[in-house]
Amino acid sequence: MASFGKVSEIFFKIFWIVRRYVEWHETMRRRIVFLHVPIFLWVCIIASTLQANEHIVGVVDKQELDKVHALLSVPEAQIDFAQSKLMIDRMIDPSVDIEREMARLDEMIQVINAKGLKTNMEKKDALRQYLYKAGHWNQHNPFTYDFSDPKGTKIKNKLLGNYLDSRKGNCISMPFLFIALGQKLGLDVTASTAPLHVFVKFIDESTGQVHNLETTSGGNIARDSWLRKGFPMSDIALERGIYLQVLNKRETIAVMANTLLQHYYEEKRFGQLIATADLILNVYPKAISSLIYKAAAYNALLKIRGLWKYRKPEAVPSRDRQTFRYLVSRINKLNNYAMELGWRPPNQADEDAYFDKVKTHNKN
Repeated sequence: MASFGKVSEIFFKIFWIVRRYVEWHETMRRRIVFLHVPIFLWVCIIASTLQANEHIVGVVDKQELDKVHALLSVPEAQIDFAQSKLMIDRMIDPSVDIEREMARLDEMIQVINAKGLKTNMEKKDALRQYLYKAGHWNQHNPFTYDFSDPKGTKIKNKLLGNYLDSRKGNCISMPFLFIALGQKLGLDVTASTAPLHVFVKFIDESTGQVHNLETTSGGNIARDSWLRKGFPMSDIALERGIYLQVLNKRETIAVMANTLLQHYYEEKRFGQLIATADLILNVYPKAISSLIYKAAAYNALLKIRGLWKYRKPEAVPSRDRQTFRYLVSRINKLNNYAMELGWRPPNQADEDAYFDKVKTHNKN
């Protein structure tokens, strides 16, 4: 299984391998102008060539792609986080029963609303209690962190219905359940990201104050400094806005849709992955996980076609040289763009330290 962390590691290996194409890289670097043009134009250029190169990347299911496009095109005021998450989940698992899951969420909201809460802070705290504190409101069975699959390696563990059944989640299922329920309660909640992580941004409308809520640790408020310590990130990454950002609703759906990329990667549907990543990047150009999955897809295609062993295009058989240039040039562009945004490779020691913190919290 290819979790986001594993794909991120693959992406960094790709970076250094591509750097070994010294002569060719220097030639290509002079041609790379995408860093100096608007990001949306770069995305459009890449997307426009995808159909013409399906013989390289693989077939794209246009109907499935249209579903993603429709989700990402819903006007901000009409976005329903719960509905959107379940629609994405059903694209991964057709057995997902959206009506059933929506009914379960509505039942949860009825229990919380029965308390007659008025302020947003009261509603936020009531939601935290309902989800993470054992009591009669949740049959003494709170939602907890799944230490058997903390990184969401098994994609089924990222599906909302599975989380509702098992009550054991990860940094995908946990924040998105909170966001879905929070929206139903009338809270201003969206997603935000840290390296290999998703958390909740909550805006208290009475004061305008923005809070980070860490759903893997009981939905507690987490300062930026705490998140930076738990998920080390470069100053450049913060300056460029790829982490700790306040996203709008459509960008939050884009983050949700990244689970589809993991699904396509595992299914080896690399053309579908690349086309879907382009749609996500068109909505949210700084979606670093989409860039990483996209680069990993091109890398996988190099391996499948037996081109991974070559270090420069002159060594590639003439019949495969165009394909080789096509794939490596895109890996090169994505590497440059990710590093330009401040992305850095994951550090296992940092991840282990974070999981230790979560374990300590959940024991208390």
